Amino acid sequence: MSDLQSELLGYFQSANPMWPPYLRTGYCIKAAIANDLLKPGEQLPSIRGLSELLDLNPMTVNKAMNDLNSLGLIVKERGKRYTVISDATSLIKLEIERDVKNHILGNLTQMMKDFNITKTTVNQWLKETNANK
Repeated sequence: MSDLQSELLGYFQSANPMWPPYLRTGYCIKAAIANDLLKPGEQLPSIRGLSELLDLNPMTVNKAMNDLNSLGLIVKERGKRYTVISDATSLIKLEIERDVKNHILGNLTQMMKDFNITKTTVNQWLKETNANK
C-alpha cells in the first residue's frame, strides 16, 4: 500500500462515522489536498482504486468525486481521471474555516449554554487534549 493510500484510508476512518460514506470519501480527499498529499495538477486515484481501498461501492466514490467537482476542487477531463485544481488548497482552507466557525463552534456554544459549561472548563479540556498528544 502506498503512502497516499495509507493516508487516504486513515482520513476516511477518522471522518465522522455518522456521515454517509460519500461525505467521508470527500473528507479524505479534501484532507489529502489540505495536507499536500495530493497537489495541484496531480491526478487522483481512480474511482475503482478508491472504492477497493475504502471498501465502498464505486457509485458511492463517484458521488463523492462529483460533489468535489461541483465544489470546484477537482476537475475531470474527458477520458482522464480527476485532477486537483490549482486553487484547491486555499479553497479547502476557506471551507474548513467556514465549517468550523458555523457548525462546530456553533454546536459547542449551544451545548455550553444547554449544559452550563464554562469557558474555563473548555479551556481545561483543550489543555488536557493537547497534553495527551
